[in-house]
Amino acid sequence: MEIQSISDGSITAHFLAKSLDVKTVAAFDPEAGGLSARFQSYANSKLCLLLYSKILAQRCKERTINVYSVDPGSVETSIYRHFPFLQNPILKALQRPIRYIVVRTPLQGAQTVLHCAVSPHLSKETGLYYSDLVSKTPSDLSQDVELSTHLYDYSRLWTGLV
Repeated sequence: MEIQSISDGSITAHFLAKSLDVKTVAAFDPEAGGLSARFQSYANSKLCLLLYSKILAQRCKERTINVYSVDPGSVETSIYRHFPFLQNPILKALQRPIRYIVVRTPLQGAQTVLHCAVSPHLSKETGLYYSDLVSKTPSDLSQDVELSTHLYDYSRLWTGLV
């Protein structure tokens, strides 16, 4: 039996993360001021998804478990509630035509996730990053094996597994 693990989220944001302090990444501050801090936290979380998926793929390779990092693109979800300026009625009205063109519906956003979950020709690969139904190259930082290992080790510590 083949098991597939899929990390979902708008992972393209990981390109905005230029560094990562693994020791403090779990110390999220919901009161962090400013839009920049929120975007940086979001970018860091997406980088962590890629880093963790990479090491998970390595550790599960012999167990017929396939791991993919999947970027669904910008999807109309409730995440926008965390950005008050996007809730402004005037800005919302101005954004509507642009959002109609560039923001995907949940069904559209799910296509790459579904592709990785059910496509038989992907069964021999693991640890890759997918966007728009194809494998793409993630950021250099997301491919840092040492950083990935540190994140894995710290996540085990945070969850009490060590």
